[in-house]
Amino acid sequence: SVARGASASARLLRFPVGAKQGREVGVLQGLLQAVKSAAGNPTAPVSFPPKVGTATAADDAKSAVLDPCVRALAQALKNDEDSVSIVGNDITSLLAVVAAVKCGREGTVGNAALALQMVANRQDCLQRLGQAGAVPALLNVVHHMRGPAQRNAALALARLVKREENLAVLKALHGLDILNCYLKL
Repeated sequence: SVARGASASARLLRFPVGAKQGREVGVLQGLLQAVKSAAGNPTAPVSFPPKVGTATAADDAKSAVLDPCVRALAQALKNDEDSVSIVGNDITSLLAVVAAVKCGREGTVGNAALALQMVANRQDCLQRLGQAGAVPALLNVVHHMRGPAQRNAALALARLVKREENLAVLKALHGLDILNCYLKL
C-alpha cells in the first residue's frame, strides 16, 4: 500500500544520502503525488479548521495515506536541499502541504509544519508560501494546538514573516498577539 511504502521511505529519507537517492529515483515525486491526492489536490488555499464531527470513512482512508506521506516528506526536506527546492518551487505541492497543516491530526500537522519550515528557510520560496496560505494555517496551529506541532508551526512562521507581505498578513490576523501568548507558555 501507499502508506506502507511511505513509512518505509521515511526510514530511508532520515539520512542525507538516502534522501538524495530517494529524490533521484522518484520517491520524492511519488510522495508529493500521494500528499496532493490525499489532500484533495487543492488548487487554492483550503479553509480551516475542518468542521468537528464531519470526518467520514473516506477521510480516514485519506489520513491513513496522508500521515505517513507527510512524515516521509518532512524527512526528505530535512535532509536534502534539492528536495526543498523542488517542493518550494511547486505551488501545488505547497498547497497540499498547507492543506495537511489544516487537517487537525497532531502528528500530520507537526510534520507538515516542519516541511513548511524547511521550505521557508529559502528566501526564494517565501512568496509562494504566502500565496499557498501558509501564514493563516500555521498561525491557527500555534493558536489551537500544543506540543511539537505548535513549536514547528511557530518556527515556520518566524521564517515566513521575513517577507514583508507575509508579515502584513500575520499582523492583520493579530498573529503577533497570538505568538506573544505562545512565547509566554
